[in-house]
Amino acid sequence: MSTFKTVKIFNPVDKAKWVDKVWEILEKTYSKVEGGLLFSHKSDLISSTSNWKLIVKKNKILAVAIFKEKAGQKLIAMGKGDEKEGREALVHLLKSSLERAWMEVSEAAEVFVMKYCDGEKFLIHQNEVMRYLNKGISMLDDGYHYMREIAGIQKTKILLGTPGYY
Repeated sequence: MSTFKTVKIFNPVDKAKWVDKVWEILEKTYSKVEGGLLFSHKSDLISSTSNWKLIVKKNKILAVAIFKEKAGQKLIAMGKGDEKEGREALVHLLKSSLERAWMEVSEAAEVFVMKYCDGEKFLIHQNEVMRYLNKGISMLDDGYHYMREIAGIQKTKILLGTPGYY
């Protein structure tokens, strides 16, 4: 990862400089996710998020993580670019983020984080889920998964990470 650079973006002016490239990655990433990307416009992505982390090489985004402030930092969207280093960069970004943020994952994202990002080290038990989500959820029998509605679709999710870290 030594040839990669982590770019942390906090203000709307800097987000606007990167938004087209970030949007392209997120649209592609979430095109196969039922319910899709939960931002309706680029302006929503800029205004409703607290910070972005990008892994960049030669001005190309290899991976992106989008956060909002909720019980610390909640990672709410992620993706990788087309470059061959994209997966490695996303793994690096997610591993470091899980130590300081939390996320809900399902479908392919859950499989990816559990397989490549040491997700099992960051599992959050169901007893804690309501503390961070404050939404209508139905607990499943395994002690970690739950179901909730997102964009009108019932999804099985799991919480991972370190809530409350600022």
